[in-house]
Amino acid sequence: QTVANTVSSVLKSAINTVFNFIGGVINADISANIIDLKKMFPNLFDGKNEDKKRKKNVFKDIPLFGEFLYGRTGNVHIEIDNLIVYRDMNIRDVDLVVKLHDNHARIDVETVFAGGDINIGIDADIASDGNIVLQSGAKGEDISVGQLLQEIRVHDFISDLPMNFDFYVRANGKNLLQIMQTITGPVHVYSVGSGYAHSALVTYIYGTDFLTDLRHNIQDLFSSEKKHNQIKISCVAVNVMLRDGVAETQNGVAVETNAINMRLAGDLDLGGEEMHLALTTVPVRGL
Repeated sequence: QTVANTVSSVLKSAINTVFNFIGGVINADISANIIDLKKMFPNLFDGKNEDKKRKKNVFKDIPLFGEFLYGRTGNVHIEIDNLIVYRDMNIRDVDLVVKLHDNHARIDVETVFAGGDINIGIDADIASDGNIVLQSGAKGEDISVGQLLQEIRVHDFISDLPMNFDFYVRANGKNLLQIMQTITGPVHVYSVGSGYAHSALVTYIYGTDFLTDLRHNIQDLFSSEKKHNQIKISCVAVNVMLRDGVAETQNGVAVETNAINMRLAGDLDLGGEEMHLALTTVPVRGL
């Protein structure tokens, strides 16, 4: 949130300066080979200035600048070859087009993330009080969970597992929190290939006890390769409906592996930034 607030402050100042300087009209074509947020804001990424007592909110106090955009006209095109966001996580080939006319904004984004392609479209109507009513659709293809985890330096967890996603939502609000509190629409996420769960995740699923160790030892007697610390993930599917910022699911999240199947039930409150979830597991093989 600290990073987001700082970036928002910088953008707010820039928007004021640009719009006031040219009388409310902006036409810009911006390109960059590489942008590294850690180098741009080193004090925000080293953790030294973090308030340990601050409540960890993601969406709170993030403005959308509706009051500044109302009555403005503009066409902005931004291209970034490589946007480094966190650790080794980068967003490549960013192509962002923003068109603002008659208090209506159209935003189109194309980019490459974790080896996959993402396309996002947003239509937004801006009111004089800064309230924004928006509709957004998006799809992503072949996004590798394993590559994403490697980029944020989470090792021995999951490899491969390409995923697709799509959603179509509507929302309204003056800031990001209000958008999250009103967001409504279907969200689908599903695997399009297999992946593997490795030692860190396998230990979390099975735990470490006598029966588990015994099963591993028996498996090793009959196999030249020790694969007890690896589980093949055959399928992942998420099918939920967001209603006013809350995603409820009873059978909408499922994971199928060669050793155990999992189902997630509960609710995720984006506006309240809370979740209440229960994981049910069913083994597909015995000792």
